[in-house]
Amino acid sequence: MSSSSVELLEGTPTSWRKESAIYLTETKSSLVGTHHSSWPLALSSLLISFGALLTVFLLLLIRSPLPPPLDPFRIQVWEDTKRIDLLGRKLQQGISGGRILDSIKWLAKDVHVAGTAENEKLLNELGSMYSGWGYSVRFFDYSVLLSYPNYTRPNTIEVYDDESGDWLTVSEGFGRPKGPKELRNQESDSRSGVWWSAYSANGTVEGSIVYANYGRSADFDMLMNMKIDVKGKIVLMRFGGVSRAVKIAEAESRGAIGVVLFSDPLLSGPPSGNNSFPVDMSLPGDDVQRGGLLRAVGDPETPSLPSLPFVPRQSTKRLRRMGALPRIPATPVGSDVAARLMRLLDGTLSKEHRWQGGLSADYRMSGSRRFRLSVHSQLTRRPIRNMIATMRGTMEPDRWVMVGNHVDAWVKGAIDPATGTAAQLEVARVLAESSNLSPPRRSIVFCHWDAEEFGLIGSSEWIEEMGKILDARVVAMINVDHVAGNASLQVKAVPLLFRVLSEAAQSVEQRDETERENGRLTLLDSWKYHGGRSPIDGDRNLPHIGLPGGASDHQRFISLAGVPSVDIKMTAKGRSSYPLYHSMHEVPWTVERFVSSDGAALATVARFVTEATIRLANHVVIPFSAVDYAQTLSQWLTILHAKLDHLEVPKYLINYDLSFRSLITATSKFREAAEKIDERTKEITSEKRGVSVTALNGINDRLMRLERIFLDGDAFHSSLHKHLVFSPSKIATARTPFALIMETAHDWSMADQSDKESLLETISDSIARLTLAMQTAAELLELPQEE
Repeated sequence: MSSSSVELLEGTPTSWRKESAIYLTETKSSLVGTHHSSWPLALSSLLISFGALLTVFLLLLIRSPLPPPLDPFRIQVWEDTKRIDLLGRKLQQGISGGRILDSIKWLAKDVHVAGTAENEKLLNELGSMYSGWGYSVRFFDYSVLLSYPNYTRPNTIEVYDDESGDWLTVSEGFGRPKGPKELRNQESDSRSGVWWSAYSANGTVEGSIVYANYGRSADFDMLMNMKIDVKGKIVLMRFGGVSRAVKIAEAESRGAIGVVLFSDPLLSGPPSGNNSFPVDMSLPGDDVQRGGLLRAVGDPETPSLPSLPFVPRQSTKRLRRMGALPRIPATPVGSDVAARLMRLLDGTLSKEHRWQGGLSADYRMSGSRRFRLSVHSQLTRRPIRNMIATMRGTMEPDRWVMVGNHVDAWVKGAIDPATGTAAQLEVARVLAESSNLSPPRRSIVFCHWDAEEFGLIGSSEWIEEMGKILDARVVAMINVDHVAGNASLQVKAVPLLFRVLSEAAQSVEQRDETERENGRLTLLDSWKYHGGRSPIDGDRNLPHIGLPGGASDHQRFISLAGVPSVDIKMTAKGRSSYPLYHSMHEVPWTVERFVSSDGAALATVARFVTEATIRLANHVVIPFSAVDYAQTLSQWLTILHAKLDHLEVPKYLINYDLSFRSLITATSKFREAAEKIDERTKEITSEKRGVSVTALNGINDRLMRLERIFLDGDAFHSSLHKHLVFSPSKIATARTPFALIMETAHDWSMADQSDKESLLETISDSIARLTLAMQTAAELLELPQEE
């Protein structure tokens, strides 16, 4: 046997070696020979030898140690910021302002109040559009309590004429089209002109009028100090200061029998008839701000549960008794009517400068003449539907980045909500066109809500139905309510999103020539210039970002579901809103004339939303900044302590020093943990190192859960809100963090002695719950030791 044969057979059993050696020897001699009669024997020998060799190989394989199994979770994942930046630039190039303007025209063609056939048609058309783009579309239907006017019999106000004994009309309850022919045609629907407030009680009341400024508690107290009684009176109030619902509730509690609301030219534009619409954006004296008076969010008949067929409902009588629905009639009027009413008052002139405004009349506190207010409204249960369209992510399909806006409007809604909806459609379109070549890492979910104007009803019902799914899957919610100008972003967001939003704005080129001429070349430049100070002291890299309050759908995601949320608007220079808000003049003509004639501002917002969306959907590490959150909370706690000290709460709250010191300590630990996880994520996002799938999931799970840590349903008397930091104030226009503590402290300072103890207990309990949440946040962010 040759030495090569021995080496080949080494390690096989001895008997097999002998047999194989014989076969190999015979084979060798047979192959050397040339006799034809020996070829079958040679072939047989070869086959036997091959079998022997195969057997040896298998035996060696069995006896050798197996290699360790491949662990896919130890594979290193690397960030690719260049790809995301390139994708963003490509998508931005595809955004068309002209296409957005075209979308506004069909979105705002008809009056489309929630619960109407016109609004359902719009939602179905949106669903067909998304399906055509390749999205997976799903509708969610609910039956909810809505409110409508009698469009053929508007609300009226009359004054009694002592001489003739007749009732003379002061307000007909509707406005009329005006301006050039194109504008008049767009305003020509008879429903457009009707003035109404949703959920007002139906009926007619008679009495004298008392002027109550903004209708705040302090305003009514001032009237009481002046010996002006509102009991049995009709109260005249101007919009602003507090929400419509709070005004009505305050008037009710003081014994008023009816309410008339008006937009003061001081806030909505120049005095009546002077350069108002259609000359400029100011609200004319013959139209009004429409709106809802609901004192809840979501369907009032099914609080905390979705309005589905199997869910029990509360009666409207009980809802009025509980205060969820107004018990007195109310209507808005134009400033022209408000001025006529003021001129009909003969009581004391208002001496308070803060009670004066822009009406072409003296502001009087009361009068002796009798007025008759007639409101024609009805409550009815109507079907509504939400449209949800999903682009499935490739790597993390069960993590959702959501982009949404509502569809319903009080009239035609060309600004609110059509500008936001049209921008959202353009974002969805360009993402769909790129999805084959650059599909998102995480799923992108586009949402179109119904009945937002009535009280965030569509989004609330969906969250109530899908809450546990959202808790497990949603990364963030981007809300695009409306675009009312071309100058400055108006953004409200949670601190986790501060950094990704500013970076997205930095990536959007400023197209406005005036801004560029002044050296503001990016959207971030303009945002920082027009918006105000940074939300984090000493950080000049951030633009101004407000608290995530306000009456739009993002508010439900943060206060009820703990989803990091942002609300995006764009306004004109020097304006926080627009005077034509909820008026009949929100038509496409107005958008092209006063908001964006070429669609450039609308396209800029769409590009910003696109950048924010793809960053949240594609970065390997979810681009949240835990440090920004911890630092912001620390700042707000300093302010909270100062306000509590000003109200003298520490003097009366047992163990206040210990409680607040524990809260500060917990916040410091939260910040330390936040700094560590941010340092780890920056190593990954800077592409200095990769990260295993296991470690990546651990980081992202922590970042996703962080906002949810501050949910505490047991802390609130109502089930409508759960967030210890961002649940809204009872006074809707007062945006403050830790509203539960701050408002309770304010109530304590004003309360009778008999109520003070229970309010102090609420303050103490709330501080303890917030401390525990801070401690839990610190524990959550702790990362395991890396090998």
